[in-house]
Amino acid sequence: MFASVRSFQTKPLHRKLSRYVKSYTVRSYSSTQVYAKSTKNKALTYADILELEDGVINPSMYWPEIPQPKSLSPSSAAEFKACPQSYLFQYLYGIRQPTTLALARGRVCHSALEEIFEVQQSERTLDNLQNLFRKNWSESRMTDEYVHLFDTEDEETGMLIRNIEAERKWGQEALGLLQNYFELEDPSLIPQPNPLEREMWVQAKLTLNTNKGSTGETPVIENVDTEPRFLVRGIVDRLDFVAVPPSPRRSFVSEEERQDYALRIVDYKTGKSPDFKYSPATNIRIANENM
Repeated sequence: MFASVRSFQTKPLHRKLSRYVKSYTVRSYSSTQVYAKSTKNKALTYADILELEDGVINPSMYWPEIPQPKSLSPSSAAEFKACPQSYLFQYLYGIRQPTTLALARGRVCHSALEEIFEVQQSERTLDNLQNLFRKNWSESRMTDEYVHLFDTEDEETGMLIRNIEAERKWGQEALGLLQNYFELEDPSLIPQPNPLEREMWVQAKLTLNTNKGSTGETPVIENVDTEPRFLVRGIVDRLDFVAVPPSPRRSFVSEEERQDYALRIVDYKTGKSPDFKYSPATNIRIANENM
């Protein structure tokens, strides 16, 4: 685990699923197990796709035209940059991929890191943090979203059984990530009033007027639509109020413009830490892609 820190100065379906579909096995192209859950918003699921002839989607059957995006988030923007068609399927057509082991680990680790700040500073120990992970996982491991993650096919019966050893290994890796976090930061040393916020939704309506630049924010006037705007939103893992460290630049700044405090945004990363072993240009590209 690593932490990214930034500081800022002050469709109609042709068939409906009546119940949760535990698993489907796709044998035409691979033996990948695909899981789906019936939804109230009538979004096309993997189970519906597998019921189609040849498993081929004809978008015109479900969407008369490509839906326009209503907002953009860091994850959806990254998905579009990596693969526009994957963005189309997931964020516009509503065909979401099943939860992966990496995604499940990230969610449960984030929950533990959020809850550790609900206890007294002296109790923010590594053992308590890891126990929060165990508690959250024990409460959610058998839910529809996660129950399939460790299913394996029994060679004799062909039935799906839970691979407890694989689940244990996955849990140990997650506990190791939380231990890595403690090597970067000791939460017992973070004084009040920090963190100011945890898991906080932030949003802004950015202008579509290219003359104002790519990040120009349009003032929102009540009941007045001054110009086209686009909603950008996301979740901030943690927001701290910190002192600005001394800098030689302070001598060139007037007393009125001098900032003694800043808001620090902490973003927890549970993926693999970037390896900055290449040329400076390549390392900058890797940093931009990961943070």
